[in-house]
Amino acid sequence: MGRFLGSRWSSPKVQAMVPSLPYQIIEGVNDTVSVQVTMAGKVKTYTATELVGIFIVRLKSVAESALGVKVEHAVIGMPPDLGLDPQHDSRTAVKQAVELAGLSHLRIIQEPMAASIAYGLDILGDERNIVVYDMGGEMLRVTVLICDTGVYELVDTVSLPIGGRHFNERVAEW
Repeated sequence: MGRFLGSRWSSPKVQAMVPSLPYQIIEGVNDTVSVQVTMAGKVKTYTATELVGIFIVRLKSVAESALGVKVEHAVIGMPPDLGLDPQHDSRTAVKQAVELAGLSHLRIIQEPMAASIAYGLDILGDERNIVVYDMGGEMLRVTVLICDTGVYELVDTVSLPIGGRHFNERVAEW
């Protein structure tokens, strides 16, 4: 559902995806995208933002258990091209999801930058050209960054479809 953050139901890109989804999405309030699920025999409807918020609550719980301290703040990594609707700011929806999870967001950064930081590439003193490959789900993203003493410049991101929702399963089976 993350791909629908900030998207409008009426968006042609959303409508093009509806037939291929393994779950049911419906038009929500104010032209938003919602999902219907049946739990304990009852039908419930959630917005994309609410579902991402629920997921963040779970991540928060896991982090608190592992760290042994209360987690109150979040830095969120998101794909450079998140959101199907360029007319709407998906960053706002991400911030709302973080707030629904009871956290304050410190910053939203792009996933390729988060990956570079995780590998310590931000502390290597010299300027570095970094290429991050993100393959999974339905897309292959290749991002080129320049990092110079902790300052990142996004050069470009290219996203290509790689074969549908079962691609990850095929790779795991292989």
